[in-house]
Amino acid sequence: MVNEIQSIVEHYTGPEEIHIVGDAYLLHYTEHAMKRDLRNLVPFVVLVIAATLYFTFRSFLGGLGTHAYGGCCPDLDGGGS
Repeated sequence: MVNEIQSIVEHYTGPEEIHIVGDAYLLHYTEHAMKRDLRNLVPFVVLVIAATLYFTFRSFLGGLGTHAYGGCCPDLDGGGS
């Protein structure tokens, strides 16, 4: 329905400015904007987190925790004395 309204507005576009308002259109617009933002920001956030882990632990396996090394740290994984 929103697409139909937008096509009607585009058909009558002239020197005046037409604004589409209403609950249905605002819901559609915010949903579209949120999906676009998530699609653009999530890969960036993953890269920032990966870079932070890498520079903090100086290796990619270090960012995975102690289990990545097969339990090398007995004090942290419940084993040892």
